[in-house]
Order: sequence, then C-alpha cells, then structure tokens
Amino acid sequence: MSPTGKTRATHRIWPFVVSCHIVLGDERRVPGYLTDISPAGARVLCHEDPPWPGSAIVLEVRLGRRLVRTRLPARIIWSGDDPAGARVFGLAFAEIGSDERAILEAVVADFQRRAAELA
Repeated sequence: MSPTGKTRATHRIWPFVVSCHIVLGDERRVPGYLTDISPAGARVLCHEDPPWPGSAIVLEVRLGRRLVRTRLPARIIWSGDDPAGARVFGLAFAEIGSDERAILEAVVADFQRRAAELA
C-alpha cells in the first residue's frame, strides 16, 4: 500500500537506494536519493524542501547494469518528513518514452530475479 492509502498497480523495489538529482523548473539540481522505484514512480529523500504536490520535475538518475544516465519527467504526488528529519516525497513518472520505460522495467525485473535467486 502506498502512503496515500492506495494499492499499487506496479511492482516496486524497496528498499532501493541510489543517488539522484531532482531538476526543478529553473534547472536547479537538488541532490537526493531514490529509496524505492517502480516503472510508474518512485520515492525520493532529500535535505531540501521538495516542490509542492502537483509540481513537474525531472529526475536524473543512473539506472541499469550499464548505469545509463536517465532523465525521467515526473510529477510530485505527496511529500512529508522522514523520521531522521529529511524530506521525502513520492513522484509519478509523467510522459516518459518507451526507452525510459524499458529501462525502469528492466531494473525492476532484474531486482526481482536476483531476489528470487536469494530465496
């Protein structure tokens, strides 16, 4: 279940920690960390106030086995504080292309395959 109380429609990798940048409308880049990810969205932790819910951003992150730098257009869905005092927010990927969706789906599938091998 998501922080909004809704059941997720896509598989999500959690925990999943990788550094990223949030690119705001003025092209300012805010460092952060992805703490979970799915083909539909992600959760990001940062130490600056995130944009308001509904705001459009671009998430820059290196994903996949070859660590391809990927720019993912997204929209902020919710925001709050984590127990350690950092800011955390959820985002939904908006208008991503087929190449970006394929990268996200491959990351999730690879993670699930590796998890099954450990079980």
